[in-house]
Amino acid sequence: MTSLTTLESKLTRYYLESSTILSHVSPITVVPILDYIIHKNNEATNLRIIFRGKETGLSDELIKDQLVII
Repeated sequence: MTSLTTLESKLTRYYLESSTILSHVSPITVVPILDYIIHKNNEATNLRIIFRGKETGLSDELIKDQLVII
């Protein structure tokens, strides 16, 4: 299960990095706004992982492995 979580984190990180690159390529379009929304969604997901992990008593290492940090 840990390897599946790691794969999901890597794919999400790639998705976030790609959206950032695209927002810098075309700054006069709606893409930077979408990039901002995508990153805020990731931030909310990370906070939810932290809060639920602490609530259920997961170790800090396990919680840290599930976070997607750019």
